[in-house]
Formats: sequence, C-alpha cells, structure tokens
Amino acid sequence: SSKDSLLDTLSTILDENYAKLEDELDPEMNSFDKLMYLNYRSHSFMEQKIDVALLSSLYSTQLIAKGDRNLLDQNRTYYKLISRIIEEGHVRNQISREKSIQEITKYYSLCERALVSDWCLNRGNYSLGEYSKEYMPILMEHFRVDQPE
Repeated sequence: SSKDSLLDTLSTILDENYAKLEDELDPEMNSFDKLMYLNYRSHSFMEQKIDVALLSSLYSTQLIAKGDRNLLDQNRTYYKLISRIIEEGHVRNQISREKSIQEITKYYSLCERALVSDWCLNRGNYSLGEYSKEYMPILMEHFRVDQPE
C-alpha cells in the first residue's frame, strides 16, 4: 500500500540522517558518548522534521505488521552504525563487555523505541531531543565503563 511505502521511506530518511550524523562524529570521542550524541541528534531530527502523527503511524503499523518490520531490520544503516560503535567501545574499554555487541545494540534500540513511543503517546507535547538527552544516559548507564581521570 502507499502507506507501507511511505513508512519504508521514513526508515530510509532516518537511516540517511544516521549516515550524515556518523560523518560528524569525532573519531576520538568516547564510544559511549558517541551513542548518546547520536541518540540526541537523531531524536531532535525526528522531533523537528517528522510529524508526530506520521511517526505514531509508523510505530503502530510496525506493531501490527504481518510481514517485514523494517524498524527491526538488522541490515539498516542504523543497526550497523550502533553495532560498530559498541564494538569500538568494547575494544577501547569504554562500553562494558559483560553483554555481547548484539545484546547491547538490541537494548539500545529498545530504549530509543521506548522514548519515541512515549513521545508519540503524548502527541509530542514535550521535547523528544531534550528528554532523550536527559534520560538515555540513565537508561544506558550500566554499560558505561568509568574512565580514569
């Protein structure tokens, strides 16, 4: 349907934005901080550029979809990027190795979906970017490895 193709387009738009954000990242930046930066910037982008009703529609369609759930497609730029940063964080000892890259990626995306879903439920009546900036670090804190001063 045309709605499905619109939703596919939305996943593509979000992925293109992630690719753009990746180019902005300072390679030296702490890997955990990279994840928080991406979360803040991508959620600010959604808040500013994507109508909350459209985003709600994407999320609700994904919940009841019979076939592909493009939000969960592991081949998306989004998942590849998040996984790469978590892997880098493991190597640099900036992200806990107690869970696998795959498990932390899954949890990270779950936290993002929770934040976006709640924002949609509230009809976008608060800043998604600012709320995410405050609460995503709390949701992810367990995986942050304290760095020596």
